[in-house]
Amino acid sequence: MDITSVVYTGRASQTAVAVTLRDGTVWHTDATLPADTDLRAALHLWTQDNVPAPYVPPAATPRRIVTVLEFRDRLTPGEEVAITQASMASAAVRVWLDRLSGAQEVNLDDPRTVAGLHAMAAAGLLAAERVTEIVA
Repeated sequence: MDITSVVYTGRASQTAVAVTLRDGTVWHTDATLPADTDLRAALHLWTQDNVPAPYVPPAATPRRIVTVLEFRDRLTPGEEVAITQASMASAAVRVWLDRLSGAQEVNLDDPRTVAGLHAMAAAGLLAAERVTEIVA
């Protein structure tokens, strides 16, 4: 059994490892268990000359769900004023603004969020390129 790498799989654990074999198969095991299987026997041999790689936590992903206030803070003051003023004359803008105001949170990946911003851009209330910036 050809082991190509061994990596610790937890921040606090110095026993839980992921063992990658030459064929790409990844096995998760405890490095302190006895060599009672072919994999564990190969792991014990491997660790005589090698040290498992340290645990590397996954990269943090940007938060894609924001509060309504955080979402509105993504608008410039001019965009926010333009949308608010337009809501007094346009039922469609008013509905969008009311739904936004009544929401607990805004999912930046929700098609309704993106469609609403595109509608605001189509109405001339914000620049088209701002849609991508606001949901980034």
